[in-house]
Amino acid sequence: MAKDRSFAAKMAKGEVESNTCSTCGETYSTLKVISSEVKDGRDSVGFKEKFVAVCKCNEKEIYG
Repeated sequence: MAKDRSFAAKMAKGEVESNTCSTCGETYSTLKVISSEVKDGRDSVGFKEKFVAVCKCNEKEIYG
């Protein structure tokens, strides 16, 4: 029989795996940043995706 997984169990797992910032002590929030770029020599646009850890220290740099 399959293991029952409740919402509370999922939330508890998420809290355990979170990292904290060494400067401010806040937990990191993961943010997916998508930027567009024009391909060289072509008229097409590509997208670059990356994940960034955000806390109180670097919040203004990322959000603008």
